[in-house]
Amino acid sequence: MILTKNIREDLLYYIWQCRIYSPQGLTSTEGEALTILDPGQRNQHAGPDFFNARLKIGTTIWAGNVEMHVRASDWKRHGHHTDQAYDNVILHVVYEADTQVTTTKGNPIPVLELKNYIPLRLLQKYQQLQVTQTWIPCAASIQKVDSFHQQQTFEKTLVERLEQKSQPILETLETLNNNWNETFYLHFSKQFGANTNSLPFELLVKSIPLKLILKYRRKEHDLAALLFGQAGFLIPNMQDAYPNLLYKTYQHLQYKHQLQPLSKSIWKFGQHRPPNFPTMRIAQLVAFWQTHEQPFLKLRKVGSLGNLVRFLEVVPHSYWETHYVFDTPSKQKRSKKVGKEFVYHLLINAVIPILFLYGKRKDLPDLQERILDFLELLPPEKNRIVKKWKELGIKAKSAIETQGMIQLKTRYCDAKRCLECGIGHQILKE
Repeated sequence: MILTKNIREDLLYYIWQCRIYSPQGLTSTEGEALTILDPGQRNQHAGPDFFNARLKIGTTIWAGNVEMHVRASDWKRHGHHTDQAYDNVILHVVYEADTQVTTTKGNPIPVLELKNYIPLRLLQKYQQLQVTQTWIPCAASIQKVDSFHQQQTFEKTLVERLEQKSQPILETLETLNNNWNETFYLHFSKQFGANTNSLPFELLVKSIPLKLILKYRRKEHDLAALLFGQAGFLIPNMQDAYPNLLYKTYQHLQYKHQLQPLSKSIWKFGQHRPPNFPTMRIAQLVAFWQTHEQPFLKLRKVGSLGNLVRFLEVVPHSYWETHYVFDTPSKQKRSKKVGKEFVYHLLINAVIPILFLYGKRKDLPDLQERILDFLELLPPEKNRIVKKWKELGIKAKSAIETQGMIQLKTRYCDAKRCLECGIGHQILKE
């Protein structure tokens, strides 16, 4: 049984816009024949729900706005009967017509009650999607949707995800008066903290102006002393010669530039394997800035994914071949070059979003197209969301799909926005 309380206005918008109702024999509650020539365009701002609609009521063609409610009585409850902005509504579309409505001048407005024109099967499917407690609402039926429409949906949500990731970058850019190099420095460096140490890395780079990074990048130990010192990892009388040298160097830099170091306690080690320790990531960040001058300028010109990966595969100081933290030798000597998994993380979460924003702001469609090509060539990500999609029988072939999957799950499925989802649309209309 379909209860009126289980119907939401967004369902009515969807049915109206997609014309998922029986078009034959439509009549108003007053018994006049109705023909929907054009449902109009959805209004995302204040005022009636659809504008520029065209209808034929009886023998007269009307053009104007359409307002929608679950119950006709919502018209008065929302105060539209006293709001002149609704006087040009030509049709009131409702699920249940429990009353007649009027303009501010008392003129009646034609009402279309959709309840008897909507396929019962659609309402049942919609209700099931809304009440289910599965990982995604359509877990039981998604396999019925062909791969073409699945792929289309993931590509759409991928672009949304790029837009979403670009937004904080844009806000920083505007704060920094369109300084792309400073913006890149802050957002790229923050991603060396991944999820658990992103805030400490953000605080770290915000405590060191880019001009100091560039000033000391060519000096063998100064840049490492600057970053490790500001991070709070350098203390007096350390056992090894290398950190002791960094400590002494930092003492000079701290006094010279009036620097205030962070507390070492803000860094998280416990949830990470040694290669992901924040000390290792700082060492790699040091190596990146020592290796590349004007990196953002170079990244904009990289033409292949292979070159992009190699650009990020920097090698930190030889001390880190035998250490993951200061003064504690590791059991084996090995290169601490930035690994491919972490390179992919930097590409997906830092490099690609800022290049996407740059291409959009500078109107460079070739750069935006190249970025999508990079994502299509990157291997699929490995995380719990991608794993769950795979359990449902949907296996990603590249990062372009996994990014779309993450966006779909977190922004649509979790909020049960099935009516706005391409996969949900296919399930409802079949």
